[in-house]
Amino acid sequence: MPVRLRLLPALAAAWLCGCGGPDRPPMAPVTGTVTMHGAPVPGAVVQFHREGDAAARPGAGRTDDDGRYRITTFDPGDGGLLGRHRVTVSKALNPMAEVPDDVFPAAVTDPETTTLSAEVTEDGENVFDFTFPM
Repeated sequence: MPVRLRLLPALAAAWLCGCGGPDRPPMAPVTGTVTMHGAPVPGAVVQFHREGDAAARPGAGRTDDDGRYRITTFDPGDGGLLGRHRVTVSKALNPMAEVPDDVFPAAVTDPETTTLSAEVTEDGENVFDFTFPM
């Protein structure tokens, strides 16, 4: 029997049991900008942490030279999980320091204490701009 025919049952079993890929929760594209004192902030990291679901993978994006970001959760640019999120924004002044200082206030760099939030919806634009100082 040719090798490809012998592999067919194993491939079919993997496909039927769902082993070919993870089950993904509902998601939607999420974009926005980060500015400080009216200017774009390049290289900032924006993270979306779903509220009430500590096990959920956070979505993240890095701002480009124009301060724009696009959230990725599983695959590049796939978006964020639907629901309410605590949002963090950070950018280390000196990433090589033992305890790096951050460009942004502590009130927005920790997912437990951040004052920023957003709700990702299936039918919304999901554009979230963050302007500092707040």
